[in-house]
Formats: sequence, C-alpha cells, structure tokens
Amino acid sequence: MIDDLAAADYIALSTFHAQLQRTTQSTTARTRQAGLQPPTFMLLLALRQQPPGVPATIGELVNSLQWNRSEVVELLDDLVQRGFVARTRDKSDRRRFLISLTPQGAQWLTPLAKGVLEELAQSGPELLRSVRLAVSHAAANEARRQPPARVDIDSFAWRAVGSQPI
Repeated sequence: MIDDLAAADYIALSTFHAQLQRTTQSTTARTRQAGLQPPTFMLLLALRQQPPGVPATIGELVNSLQWNRSEVVELLDDLVQRGFVARTRDKSDRRRFLISLTPQGAQWLTPLAKGVLEELAQSGPELLRSVRLAVSHAAANEARRQPPARVDIDSFAWRAVGSQPI
C-alpha cells in the first residue's frame, strides 16, 4: 500500500488529536478534583440539559450518552446515594424510572461546568484551529482520491436528440 498522505496531513491530524487530548485531560482533572469520575460528569451534564421539570428515563440517557444500560444504572445508583440525582418510578408506566437532577446535584455541577467552560474559552481557539486544519487536510485528501469525472459523449448525445438513435 502506497502512503498517499503528505507530511502536512500527518501534522494536522497529530495536532488535532493532541489538542483534543489536552482538552479532555483538563476536563478529566477538574472532574476528579471535584471528587467524581468523568463519566459521572457526563451523566450529570446529560441530566442538566433536560428542560426544567422534565425528567429523563434510563433509556433516554443510554441513547444520549451511547453507553450500555448497566453502566448508566451503576452510575445512577451512586448518584442517588450521594443525593445528586432522584430516581422515581413513572406513575403512567411502572416499568420506567424517571431520573432528575436534585438541587444538591445542580449545586455541585454548576461550578465544575463553569470551570470547564472557562478552560474551554482559553483553549478553544487553538482547538478550533486544529479542527479546521485537520478537516481541511481530510477533505483535500478525499478530493485527491476521487476519480476524475468522466465525460462520455454517448450520454450527451441522447439528451440532445432524445432516445432515438442518431
């Protein structure tokens, strides 16, 4: 297999992944300093984005986060014990549980989210530059791999005179 990528393509891809990794590590460090694991932060964010007064279901959280059900339930059990999340049985469908963020959970989440957003405001421009560069290199590489458009005179001839032979 011939390497058809230019050195600049590798640099763009590496820069993007390095910047993304720095951003993710910063969020992870902040979350751990606050006493929780990163997946817990993601689950709390998913709950916080719900409209006020509209609880989520476990199925909705599974779909939103793209996690398996047992992971979500395990994290929810911990968050319920900590008082960050309320879990109640749905009165209209006893098979479902309704999940909502408690005031204590919101109080914990707010300063952490603010800190992450502040960090993102600082590192965001560099992250955006690396994304733009990686995407432009990816698009250029994809364009190079596309076969040139074929001009076939036969396909034009029948359009000009109809489907009858010339």
